[in-house]
Amino acid sequence: MLTRLTSDDPQQISGYRIRARLGAGGMGQVYLSFTPGGRAVALKVVRREYAEDGDFRQRFAQEVQAAQRVHGVYTAQVIDAGTDAGTPWLASAYVPGPTLLEAVREHGPLPVDAARSMIAAVAQSLQAIHAAGVVHRDLTPRNILLAADGPRVIDFGIARAIDATHLTISQTPIGTPSFMSPEQANGTSVAPASDVFTLAAVGFFAATGRAAFGEGNYLSVLRRVSEAEPDLTGCPAELRELFESCLLKDPTARPTTADIIEACGGAPRFEADWLPKPVAATVAAYGAALASVVAVPAPPVVRPGPSGPTPPLAAPHPTPRRRGRQVLLAAALGLAVLAGGVAIGVKMRPDSTGDRTNSSNADQPTNSPAAAQSATGTPPASPPASQVSPAPTTSGATTPGTAGAPRVQWTGMVRINDHGIDLDTVPPAVDPAEWEDVDAARSYSGGPLGTEKIAKWTGAGEPTPQQCRELVLTQGTDQLNVANKEVFCLRTSQARMALLVITATSGNTGTGVWATATVWEKASDS
Repeated sequence: MLTRLTSDDPQQISGYRIRARLGAGGMGQVYLSFTPGGRAVALKVVRREYAEDGDFRQRFAQEVQAAQRVHGVYTAQVIDAGTDAGTPWLASAYVPGPTLLEAVREHGPLPVDAARSMIAAVAQSLQAIHAAGVVHRDLTPRNILLAADGPRVIDFGIARAIDATHLTISQTPIGTPSFMSPEQANGTSVAPASDVFTLAAVGFFAATGRAAFGEGNYLSVLRRVSEAEPDLTGCPAELRELFESCLLKDPTARPTTADIIEACGGAPRFEADWLPKPVAATVAAYGAALASVVAVPAPPVVRPGPSGPTPPLAAPHPTPRRRGRQVLLAAALGLAVLAGGVAIGVKMRPDSTGDRTNSSNADQPTNSPAAAQSATGTPPASPPASQVSPAPTTSGATTPGTAGAPRVQWTGMVRINDHGIDLDTVPPAVDPAEWEDVDAARSYSGGPLGTEKIAKWTGAGEPTPQQCRELVLTQGTDQLNVANKEVFCLRTSQARMALLVITATSGNTGTGVWATATVWEKASDS
C-alpha cells in the first residue's frame, strides 16, 4: 500500500513528481508518480552502490532497452527510464493491487480455479517476455501483482543487471532461493526454460501457501533446488501433473509456456469475481488509495528556506491490515518482537521528569524504517523517519465543546516502531540512546501512580481530556492489548493526557502500529 514520503525522499525525478512510497526491492526504492497524461507509474530508483558501478549502468541500459520491447497483456509495461541519470531510474505501469506473496500470506492459498488462471496468465506474459529476447530471472510471488482484471508480471529482465553487480559487492547471488531454477542455483546459463521452472514453483505456492523446496538457510535451499525432488504435499490434484513436469531438473524436458497455457484450459478470462472476496477487497483498497492520490493535486516542489522546513500535509488513515491481530501497548510506547507476533511494550527513559517539548531532534537517526502511511505530502526535514511528524495545532486551540479544557498541543498520525516513541515532544521523538527496551511481557510501573498509564475508552465517540484523565487515574494500567479502531487514553511521562485511535497493526516491526494521536497541553493541576 502507499506510504508517506520522508524528508530523505526526492520531490521529483527527471520531471516525475513523487507522490508516495510504494516500497523497496532489490533494485532500490520504488515511488508512485504519474505521466503528464495522468497514467500512474511505479518509479524504481537504483540503489547508490549500483549507480556508482559503471558495469551495472551498461548492463542496466541494455536490459531496460530489451524490457521496453515487451508488450504483453499481463505484464506491467516499462514506460520510461533514465539510464544515464545521476541516479538511474525505471518507470513501469503501476498496478493497484497486492503482490501474490502478500495475498497468500494474508488470506491463504488461492482456490484452484484462480490459481490455474493466474498460472496461465503468467505463462502468457512469459511468452511476451521471451519473444522480446528477455528472460525474467526473478519470477517470484513478490513480482506478480494481483489486479481485478488479472495478474501482472513486473521487474522482468532487470535481475541480470542487478545480480551481476550484487555478486561483485557481496559475493552472494541476489534473489529468493525457493523460486530459483536449478540452472540459477548451479550458476549455469539461463534460458526461457528457467522461467518455466520458477513459474511452477510460484504456482505451487499460490495453490498451497508453501514453497516446493522448503524454506531455511539460503545455501541449503539452493542445494535442494539443484539436487532434491520437490515436496508437493498438499498440491491440488488438478495441478500436480503440470507442476511435476515443469519442475524437472533437465531444462529441455520441461513444457513450453504454450504447453502450460493449454494445460490450464487455454488463454484465461478474468471475470470480476476471479479472486476470493478477501483478496478482492484488498485490491479494491489499493484502488481507493490510488484514487485518493489522484483526487489531491500534487503539491508544488518546495525547497527549505531560511525559516526552516515546510510543515507536513495532513495524512489520510492507512488501510488496516490483518484485523484479528492484537498487540501490547504501554504508555511509553515501543515495539518488540515476541513469539506470537508484534508487541508494543513498555520503554523507560532514565530522566522521566522535566519537559522535553522543545528538545532538538538533530542527533536522532535518519536511517530508521519508512514513515507513516499516507497517500500525499512530505514531512519536515528534521524529524527522524521512524514516525510521521504531526502538524501542531495553532496556539489557543481547545477541544471542541469543552470550554476551559486543556489546549491541543499537537495532533497527527504516528507509527510506533521498535525504537519506541515519546509523545511529549513536538514532533514526537524517537531517540534510541535515551530509551531502554524492557520485555513487553514484564510488568512495569512507569513512575508514581497515575503517570505513564493507559486505559481503553469504551464510551460513545471520543473522550474529552477530562474524561481521559479520570479514566486513566481510575483504570490505568501499564500494558493493554490493542486492535484496529480501538481508542485509548494515556498519561505521558510529562503528565500530559493523550488520545490514541489505532488505525492499523502489523506483524512486521518495520511497519509497527499506526495511530492517530492527539496530545493535550499539561493541565495546571497535573
